[in-house]
Amino acid sequence: MNIKKDKVKTQTNSDSHYSLKLLVPLVLLILFIFVALVYRPSFTGMTVGDFQGHEKLLNLRFTENSNMNFALDKIPVSLKLAGSCDGTARVYLVDGEERILILNTASLEPDLDGVAYFENYCVDSCDIDVLSNEVRLAVEVDEGELLLDELLYSSLNDQNNALPVWEGRTTFLIEGVATEEIVLSNYYADADEEDSLIFFTKTVEVPFDVSLTDDVLKITTNTKSQGDHRLSVFASDGKEVAETVLDIVVYGIETVEEEEEASIIVPFELDQSYEEQMTVKGMFSSLTIDDGSSDNTYSIGDAPFYTADFSFINNDVPITAGACEIAFDPSNTEAYGPAEQMQYNEETAVYEFTGRSFDTSTTVGYKISCTGTSAAGQEETLQLSGKTYFFNAVKGCRELGSGDSGRNFFLAQDIDADEDCFKVAGSDILIDCKDHAISGSGVAFDVGADNVVIKNCRASGFETAVRSAGHSVRVEDNSFMDGTGDAVSLSGEDALIIGNTIKNTEGDAVELAGALNCVIVNNIIDTTTGQGSQGISVTGNSNSNLIKTNNFMNVAEDAIRISNSDGVVVKENTFSELNGRAVSTPLLCGGDGCTDIQILGNQIDDISTDGIYLLGVSNSKVNDNIINNQHGDSTNWGILLSGSDDVLINNNVLHTVDNGIGLATTKNSIVENNRVEESSTGAGISLTADSSGNTVSNNLLYGLEKGLIVVESHNNVVSDNHAQGNNVGFKIDELSANNQYVNNRVEESITDGIIVGDEGVQGADVANTFKENSVVSNAGNGFVVLSSGSEYSGNTVFENYGNGFALRDSAVGNRLDGNSVVSNKISGIHLMLAGGNEITSNSMLSNVIGISIQQSSGNVVNDNDLEDNKYGIYILGAENNNILENKIMKSSLGLYLMSGSLNNMIIENEFNENNDAVKIDSANLNRIASNLFTDNAKAVWIVNGEHNEIVDNKLSQNDEPVVEERFGRNNVVNSNT
Repeated sequence: MNIKKDKVKTQTNSDSHYSLKLLVPLVLLILFIFVALVYRPSFTGMTVGDFQGHEKLLNLRFTENSNMNFALDKIPVSLKLAGSCDGTARVYLVDGEERILILNTASLEPDLDGVAYFENYCVDSCDIDVLSNEVRLAVEVDEGELLLDELLYSSLNDQNNALPVWEGRTTFLIEGVATEEIVLSNYYADADEEDSLIFFTKTVEVPFDVSLTDDVLKITTNTKSQGDHRLSVFASDGKEVAETVLDIVVYGIETVEEEEEASIIVPFELDQSYEEQMTVKGMFSSLTIDDGSSDNTYSIGDAPFYTADFSFINNDVPITAGACEIAFDPSNTEAYGPAEQMQYNEETAVYEFTGRSFDTSTTVGYKISCTGTSAAGQEETLQLSGKTYFFNAVKGCRELGSGDSGRNFFLAQDIDADEDCFKVAGSDILIDCKDHAISGSGVAFDVGADNVVIKNCRASGFETAVRSAGHSVRVEDNSFMDGTGDAVSLSGEDALIIGNTIKNTEGDAVELAGALNCVIVNNIIDTTTGQGSQGISVTGNSNSNLIKTNNFMNVAEDAIRISNSDGVVVKENTFSELNGRAVSTPLLCGGDGCTDIQILGNQIDDISTDGIYLLGVSNSKVNDNIINNQHGDSTNWGILLSGSDDVLINNNVLHTVDNGIGLATTKNSIVENNRVEESSTGAGISLTADSSGNTVSNNLLYGLEKGLIVVESHNNVVSDNHAQGNNVGFKIDELSANNQYVNNRVEESITDGIIVGDEGVQGADVANTFKENSVVSNAGNGFVVLSSGSEYSGNTVFENYGNGFALRDSAVGNRLDGNSVVSNKISGIHLMLAGGNEITSNSMLSNVIGISIQQSSGNVVNDNDLEDNKYGIYILGAENNNILENKIMKSSLGLYLMSGSLNNMIIENEFNENNDAVKIDSANLNRIASNLFTDNAKAVWIVNGEHNEIVDNKLSQNDEPVVEERFGRNNVVNSNT
């Protein structure tokens, strides 16, 4: 049965905590009243944090009384334990002279097997007041076995409050009429990591709907939402309020020009008729096309077509009878043709007349006359409104100059062009090819004006299908095939390239050269064939462009290549069967490099080289991408950064890639929350070539040749990663210095868990820190240490099939402190040809050998607890080591001095309940002094050896105190009591 208990300590000093808890809601209430009066916001709250919680993995087993010392990251305000017990045991927090009870298993109910489980358990330690993060636990075991899995604690809040911090992008793109949800707790964080956050938003005039529920900000756009808008959001930690202005960019909604409309309000009496002439011209948003002729004999550009819809509305009393007629004057000279009656459409409740066409220019006059009968013969009000739309038929290539500005054209038939086809110099022009084909060899559409739309065209064989230097050009729903150069080339601003299919082009499918603020969305780019041809090329300071939801396949070179451009967003595209990279910046960008490059939410499948390759970028993001099935060689990476700074690589999934995420000469970047799995030859994450100041955290590395590689890289932080089932968990080379490896879990490696240094290389002083890592169940050693000058503290090294720590090959000057080394199949700590190391305050439990020192000199082994190992300390061919103040108990052989071991000092240790406490076999000139021997079968046993000193030891209740075999000579044994 699982027992959970949370008993609150009732002491006088807990009143201050209670007062603080009352104060926080009061501050919040005052804050929100102020905000409501000043901002009048809509707001709601969500708790996203509490007192900061921590856990420390223990994985310790106790059958006897014992003490443990830990250094926690923060001063605790509560302590709890998780584990199990099949007997009776107690655990206390020792605070000076006070012992605070954390666990008493006598109060737990065991299961059918007699085992009692506990989780988040505390008695008197649920609320504590201590002054230090140094924690000492006392374990008392009456009977059975106590397993402690985790120590859980809460930390005291800091007194100096900091504003909530927004982390991440502030620009959000919404395509079309849609609903976008922004989870504010994913972006806002309490800088103190101690307070709950509550979110709200200021009510503002924006052309979309805004709602906030808990931490979810919901934005729903409509047909009037197109454009760039600002929206303020707020977060409060109960003490202060932080404001962040979000940039909401809505695109993909067709801008509808105001339709010209004429409205007439007239008095209307029984059987009275009314006539009014209205003249309308302009470009409108919709059109019904009817060419009105069977032979299409119009001159090119001279046939406007229209649809007219007219409303017949009585605002007060229904019209019981009546009709409208319309007459037209094609040339607008008051020469009206015969009137025709308009038909009433019951679905739309509008009188309509459609289908007339004229050989004229862009102006037409029309005259409406309506008659009607109202109920009761009253004088009523009649409202008439008219809308007219114009289009121009095109049958061949032509220039569209400034005189064509504001006109709409459609292609009436297929066109074969010798060279260039359409040259557009007029603005506000729409060209709709109506799915007709254009073939030629030059430029299909050469656009030098603004607000030009090209849609529904099938262009093939051209060097360039669309070349544009204009602003706000729209290229939509076209098919560009078999081009000999770049299909679409842009150098203007605010272009929209949407819904096109570009296939079999020898150049780039889309080239942006000095183009700004363009959107390339929902296109299919299939097969570029020329050497050096890209899917989309972004160059020449083409800044602030969006490339979204496009489909790339069979591209000869890179699908998207970016150089000398900032603010490019590559989002939610799909890539498959590429010959080059999916996204790359292959050339160093000029000046400070390409900044604010965002590669978000893309799907990359079946590639033969790097998936994402960024060279010389800064302040950029690579987030939420999925990369699958890389089939190149060991030099390829799913994501590779080189010469880059301040890049966030977050929440990507890489599966069956050659290598996962690589950083080379990259600084101050973050690699977090990524998953890299299943590569028999590659690495999950790699830091190489002087990559420094980076943070690698919370990544899952599974089924790889090496989970993490660090080569010649410095001052990085590697924390909270999980490496499982790799051939080698972590591999850190000899020249990587001043890195921190904190709270990582490395388990089930096929060989060693963590290797530090290189075989056969002289150990260098690298000053790395390995702290609170769990290195568990690896088929080889837990740690292999081949370098020097590093610190290993607070690590849990458990059930490895080799040694827990293996220090070899001139590994000198390392410090192993406060580690828990348990149940390893060979030695807990093994030194071979390793000197000058400090091994202090470690807990060595149930290993075959606790500490093994072979052919190593000048090491200090001090203040360690060694229990239930077959051999406590094993010394072979080692010289000048100091074994001081250790506790060695319940071993078959407590300390074994073997052949060639000289001048070792074994001083002030405690030997308790061992079979043989100390055995000397062919070891000379060693000093065993001032030790305490209690309840051992043999205290000191000299099989063979000379000039050893066994002096001033205290012996109590040992079966045999000092036994010297006949091969021992010239040993000094005296003053042992």
